[in-house]
Amino acid sequence: MRSAYGFSPVRPDRWEDLAACVGRRVDPTWWDLPPSKGRLVLTEGNEAALRVCRERCPVRSQCLEQACVDDVDGVIRGGYALRQRSEVVACERCGRRFLRSRSRGNVRRFCRRVCWPSSAVAA
Repeated sequence: MRSAYGFSPVRPDRWEDLAACVGRRVDPTWWDLPPSKGRLVLTEGNEAALRVCRERCPVRSQCLEQACVDDVDGVIRGGYALRQRSEVVACERCGRRFLRSRSRGNVRRFCRRVCWPSSAVAA
C-alpha cells in the first residue's frame, strides 16, 4: 500500500499505518507541495490532503509530532506544511501541539480551554 510515507506493508502496531492517508481512496500526490518561493501556495490536491488530515485522521497528533522532529520540506504532515509547522507550538500544560495564533495581541500558550489556567479563564 502507498501512503504519504511511501510504500510499506500495513502493520496495525505502528501509528503510521493507522493514518487516514494509508489504504484509503486518496491520491498520495496530494501531500506533495508544489515548488514555490516566497509564500505558501496550495493546490486543490493539497487542500484535499489538509481536509483528510484535519477531519479524518486518528493519529494526526503523532504525525505532527514526528513532522516537527523530521523537519521535512515540500510535504504536508500532521495537517501542516513546513512553513505552517514553524508556527506550531506545544501547549504549556499538556504538551499537545497546536498552531500558534495571536488573540488580542497575546500569543496563545495553551491548546484549548481545559488547559488554560483558571486565572486566564477568568480574565
